[in-house]
Amino acid sequence: MATKLPNASRDEVLRPPKGWRKSIPLAVKLQVIVNQRGKAPDGTPLDAIFVRIHFDHRPPLHERAYDPDHDETVPAANDIAFIVALPVPVHREMSAQDVSRMSKTERQRMLEVNFRERLQRRSPGQKRLCKGTIPSRPFRKKEEIGAVLTGETTIDQVRTISERPTRHG
Repeated sequence: MATKLPNASRDEVLRPPKGWRKSIPLAVKLQVIVNQRGKAPDGTPLDAIFVRIHFDHRPPLHERAYDPDHDETVPAANDIAFIVALPVPVHREMSAQDVSRMSKTERQRMLEVNFRERLQRRSPGQKRLCKGTIPSRPFRKKEEIGAVLTGETTIDQVRTISERPTRHG
């Protein structure tokens, strides 16, 4: 069973605005490759000619808090410690997972915001509004069943009898 998060961890965190992104300077890219000793995180050598190299932010920029006073994420977007050099196929796979996780978190956040708004509209102790009644179908009468079994009436006649309007509509 999943554990519930405390309310403090659900507080709204300011995210970078849409389209906000700083390009990674060449010096930072070179330093990342030097820090990784020219190898991908899995230990295979990086090949800039045939496979090409992409630089990935870990954690992704959309998961970082945004500081509008400094127009920067926390940690900084181009911080060398939070950028990883990856071969293009590996980066595409990781980015696809990031995009699906990003849309899922946004969906869940919107659901929670809507739920909290509904809770605030309700007064304490107010019960949930009834959405309607479940329509019922009447059971066949014993006489109708007995008439079909004895052969006095046909099943079509019983169907027309049972399709009569009832009290419930």
